[in-house]
Amino acid sequence: MIGGELNIVIFDNFSGQNKNNIVLKILAFFTKLGYFKQVNFIFLVVGHTKNAADHLFNALKAEYREKNLFTMETLVECLNVSNSVTMHTPVEADFLDYGTYPNR
Repeated sequence: MIGGELNIVIFDNFSGQNKNNIVLKILAFFTKLGYFKQVNFIFLVVGHTKNAADHLFNALKAEYREKNLFTMETLVECLNVSNSVTMHTPVEADFLDYGTYPNR
């Protein structure tokens, strides 16, 4: 919806994950282009950030936390032991340089 309101950006109050310049810049950029009239940042209540994805990541952490993994291939192999998660090997094309996008 062009010109609408975006309410789905949820920060989990951990500075290393979502609250970074790229996320803030790209949303400001989309607003300036007219994709949104307003963007509302929603912060979860401290201590209530566990969701289904967090539980899956925690399960995977148990697999790799105590191992010496030095390549993407060994990481994928290690994480593919879970019945709940299917690990796909990332390739360079999967990653976009959003840091340069608003400056174009």
